[in-house]
Amino acid sequence: SINNLTSLKDFRATGNRIAGDINISNINTLTNLHFRDNRISGLKLGKEPFPIYLTNNPNLSCIEVPTSDVANWENSNYNTTTYLDNGVAFSDNCTGFRVPQMEREALIAFYNSTGGGTDWTGQFWDTDSNSLSNVGAWDGVTTALVNGQKHVVKIEFYNRNLTGFVPSEIKDLTELQELILWYNGSSNLTELKPEIGELSKLTKLDLTGNNLTSL
Repeated sequence: SINNLTSLKDFRATGNRIAGDINISNINTLTNLHFRDNRISGLKLGKEPFPIYLTNNPNLSCIEVPTSDVANWENSNYNTTTYLDNGVAFSDNCTGFRVPQMEREALIAFYNSTGGGTDWTGQFWDTDSNSLSNVGAWDGVTTALVNGQKHVVKIEFYNRNLTGFVPSEIKDLTELQELILWYNGSSNLTELKPEIGELSKLTKLDLTGNNLTSL
């Protein structure tokens, strides 16, 4: 029924832990939307770009907008990390904008095998395999759409004191293009499981400054 507020210009609800999907696509008078620090999982808007403040919504991976406005939102000044978490996309159909479950679980395995819980983790690196959190907002992870489905395409950590090994589950990141694990100290990252060789899309591998003994 929020759509009945057809003259609403300013909608501010920061820091309220509001969850679920929000549809305000019929309100074309909005000039400001402040929804930082909530837990919304979906958002539908119905007008051309305007200021939206949506950071710290870890479950939001896609914002649905009219087909005619997708490109305008993608190229807008409001499509930056000042306004949105990393990995949030604009589309006229948000189906497929969560990474496949096996990729989420592969990232959790990576977290656990490389010393998860130490100083390299991000605010929203999520170890709950059943969570809806936006993987593209996790520290060091980049996602992109591949044939209409969101996938993990890059992992990058620099000087984060990773320990242990890169697990065999890395093979489940089937669209991974770049794996960059720089300068983790002389006694930290020691091994990559042989399944690393199954990443057929990998175009960049940078393991400078680790303590690997074989590859």
